[in-house]
Amino acid sequence: MILDDLYRYYEACDIASPLSREPNLDDQLCPRFWTVKSVEWQVTFDDDGRVLACKPVATADGKGIQKLLPDIARTSGVRPFVFADNATYVLGDDPKRGEQAHDAFKEIHHAILDAVVDEPAARAFLKLLDRDPASLEIDETTRQALGERKGNGIIAFHYDDDPTWMQLQNKAVLAGAWERYAKQGADGGRPSGTCLVTGDEAPLAGLFPQVTSIPGAQGAGASLVSFNQPAFCSYGHDAASISTDAAYKCGEALRYLLKSPSHRTLVGNDSVIFWTEGGGEEDLGIMALALNADDLIARAQKGGDETTLNAIKDNLNRIKLGLPIRGVNDSDRYHVIGIAPYQARLAIRFCEEGTLGELQENLRRYLRDTEMVGVQPRSIKGYLEQTAPLGKRENVPSPLITACMRALIEGAPFPQSLYGQLLSRMRADRATRNSWDMGLRAAMLKACLIRRERITGDDSRDYEGSLKMALNEENDHIAYLLGRLFAVLEKAQIEAIGAGTNATIRDRYMSSAATTPARVFPQLLRLAQHHVSKASYGGSYDRKIQDIVSRMPDAGSFPRTLTYDEQGEFYIGYYQQRQDLYTKKGEKEKPADEGRPADGEPDR
Repeated sequence: MILDDLYRYYEACDIASPLSREPNLDDQLCPRFWTVKSVEWQVTFDDDGRVLACKPVATADGKGIQKLLPDIARTSGVRPFVFADNATYVLGDDPKRGEQAHDAFKEIHHAILDAVVDEPAARAFLKLLDRDPASLEIDETTRQALGERKGNGIIAFHYDDDPTWMQLQNKAVLAGAWERYAKQGADGGRPSGTCLVTGDEAPLAGLFPQVTSIPGAQGAGASLVSFNQPAFCSYGHDAASISTDAAYKCGEALRYLLKSPSHRTLVGNDSVIFWTEGGGEEDLGIMALALNADDLIARAQKGGDETTLNAIKDNLNRIKLGLPIRGVNDSDRYHVIGIAPYQARLAIRFCEEGTLGELQENLRRYLRDTEMVGVQPRSIKGYLEQTAPLGKRENVPSPLITACMRALIEGAPFPQSLYGQLLSRMRADRATRNSWDMGLRAAMLKACLIRRERITGDDSRDYEGSLKMALNEENDHIAYLLGRLFAVLEKAQIEAIGAGTNATIRDRYMSSAATTPARVFPQLLRLAQHHVSKASYGGSYDRKIQDIVSRMPDAGSFPRTLTYDEQGEFYIGYYQQRQDLYTKKGEKEKPADEGRPADGEPDR
C-alpha cells in the first residue's frame, strides 16, 4: 500500500524535463536516470570541436546553478559523469590520474553518442573530446581556476549552434541517447516478472533506491525496502516483485518528500512525511498546520511575517470553532507516513490516510482538548518534547511517537505512557526549566484525562465538565482543590519574602504535595500563617485559602495519597490557579466569541 501511494504521488506530480531550459527544480521530481547537480563552469564549443568560451556561471555568492544532468553515482575510483564533469575528467589536469579520467570521460560519451553521430551537437562534442585536452583554447588563468576547484567545480557544455539551449543535455537527441544507454545498463539482464505496484510485466529491481540526508541513518543512504540478500527474499525469488521503473519512482517520491520542508517534519528522531491527493496549497497547508504548527509559527515570527502568522492563527481558530477553511476540499484524501531510521534501512512507524474533513474534525477535538489558558496552540510534537529530559527533541521516547500521532490523526485516546511520562518529568524538574513548561504539561494532562473519559464512556469523574480551559472555581475534586491551594500558598510565600528567594515551596514540596498531601499540607498551612501576615495582600490570600479548604469533603483533612489521575488534576489545578493569581483584573474574562472569524460563517 505504501509503495502504491508513493508511486501514485510521483505520477501525479510535475516531473522536471531535461528538455526544459530552466526547470523549477525545487518544486519538481527528477525523471529516471536524471538528477540535480550544481554547475559552476560552462564551455561553449563550435562544429569543429573548438572551445569558443570557458566562463564561470556560479551565482554572486559563489554557489553553482542547479541543472538537471544524467544520474551517475560516483564513490571511488575513476567513474565519469555524462555531459558534465570536473576539470580532472574534462581536461585531464590531475597528474596522478588525469589521463585515465579523461580517457574514461571520452569513452563513455562515444558509447552513448556514436549511435546518434548524425546529430550536429553529438558530432561536434565528440570532436571536442577527441582532441588533446592540452590543446583546447582555454587560457592558463582559467585552467588554473578550474584546477583549483578539482572535484568540486562541475563543467557543463554548450553547443553554439542554438543559443536558446543553455546546456548540451537539453538536446532531445542527446538526452534520448543517454536514457537508452542508461536503461540498457540498469534493466539489461534483469529477470522479468509481474510488478506488484503497476501490474505490468517488466524487469524487476535488484536494489531499492537509497535515500540520503535522513537524521539517524547512515550517510551513504537508507532503503525503504531491502531485497539485496537471500534472507530478504522468499518463494525462490532472487529479486523483488517490484519493477525497476516502479522502484525508482517510489524512491524518488520518498526522497522528494523527505527533502521538502513543506511535506516533512521531525518528531523526536522520526521523520513524518505527508501529502494530499488534491495537491493544492491550501490542502497541504492544513496538513502542515495539523502536524507542524510550531515550526510554521516560529518561522513566521522569526521572519517578521505578520500576514502568514495571522493566517495561521486564523485557520487554527476556524478549525477549533468548526468553521470551513477557504480553498480546502474536505473530500480530498491525505497520507501521513512516520519513518524511523535504522542504519541502512528505514522502518515504517505508522501509515495513515483519510479525508481532510476527517482530519480537520480530529484536529478540532485535539485543539479543544489541549486548550489551556496562557498556552498557544501547539502541534503534538511540542507536547511530546515535554516528556524528554532537558526538553531535547532527540530525547523523546520513541514508543510514544506512533501512539500520539495516531491519537491526533484518528482522534484516538492518548497513550497512558504519555500521561505517566509527563508526571515523571514533573517529579524530576517541577517544570522549572522554562516558564512555559508547566502550561504545556497541564494542557496535555487535561487532554489525556478528557479524551480517555470521552472514548471509554467512563464519566464517573466528569473530567470534561470539570476541567475547563481556565480556572474552574466550582470544581470540587479534591486533587484539583489541592493544586489550587498549593498555588495560593506559594504566591503568599513569594509576596512575603520576595521572588529572589533561593527556593520556594514549589522547589521543596511540590512532588510530595502531589503524591502524599497528608504529609505536606498541614506543615504548609502552618507556614502560611507567617507568610500571610507579612504579604502585601495577606487578607486576600487568607480568604482564598479558607475558601479552598472549605470546599474539601472533610475540611482540614487531607488524603494520604493521590492516584495517577488525581496527580494530573493536582498540576492542572495548580497551573490554572497560578495563572489566575498572576492575571490582572479585567483580563481574566474574555468575550465568548473572541477569536471567531469576522465573516461570521455558521458552524458546520
